[in-house]
Amino acid sequence: MFTLDSNTIESLRTLDISLDSLSINNIIDKNSINLLKSLSTKSTSNRISIILSNPSNNAKILKNSLINIVNNNDQSITNSNLIIEYILTIIYDGISTSINDSIFTKCIFNDDNDDTFINLLIKLLTTPSNISTLSAHALITYKIDFNGLIDESLLINYINLLLVSNTQNQFIGLQLLKELLINKSIRDKFTLNIINDITLFKSFYNILINKSIELQMKYLIIYIIWCLSFNKNFIKLILINDNQFNQLIPILLNYSNDAIKEKIVRLSISTLLNFINFSNWICSIFKLHCA
Repeated sequence: MFTLDSNTIESLRTLDISLDSLSINNIIDKNSINLLKSLSTKSTSNRISIILSNPSNNAKILKNSLINIVNNNDQSITNSNLIIEYILTIIYDGISTSINDSIFTKCIFNDDNDDTFINLLIKLLTTPSNISTLSAHALITYKIDFNGLIDESLLINYINLLLVSNTQNQFIGLQLLKELLINKSIRDKFTLNIINDITLFKSFYNILINKSIELQMKYLIIYIIWCLSFNKNFIKLILINDNQFNQLIPILLNYSNDAIKEKIVRLSISTLLNFINFSNWICSIFKLHCA
């Protein structure tokens, strides 16, 4: 399971929300409300312990509560988006801190072939950013660890929206994409999308050439480019459009020599080698950029 390195997640854990409107309007049952209220007063570690103490039942409560709240069209639910964020954060903590064969995680994603919860998460990809981010994390976990049947393009399109947004969203988008690229079929499909639509790569390139980019974002973007560089058609695309991406090779060369983080050095060198292995004549391009 993977976690998101983001201040956003921590802030969501300490949301001050009222669940009274759920009880008044009979949106969810009393037992579910009692669990949600109890968890709201606990620290993250204690919250996780409670969730995993009765994993099957608690997973069912969290899923059903979320489905009922999202599908309820009654405008009388106070702060419904905050409540949705709160429940998704609990689910996030449960699946990101447990192993993929845990009872809780299995119950979250495997429910007698019932796709209601997964379809709900897909629906939430179009909602406000915190909700969509937590939904994307759950869907990627489902896709990677459970080989879930979900259209990868939905996740790729969502990540692309993050990459052309603010720095915080870019950071989240890069983390999500890194996890997606672990899956070979997704990596191949994403690379194909890059080849068919060069504007997708421009999103990464524009982040990379930003001199104020933070170290961890440098690592993530270099990791992604390294994954792409194993595809010869991708390398060919970059070389053909060298005028648009003329800072890529100099940046990789610079990182391979001066990067503070060893992982960035190794990935930069490996990416450059992939370019060289594609064609010997690319060495002349390296010389040109190093001149």
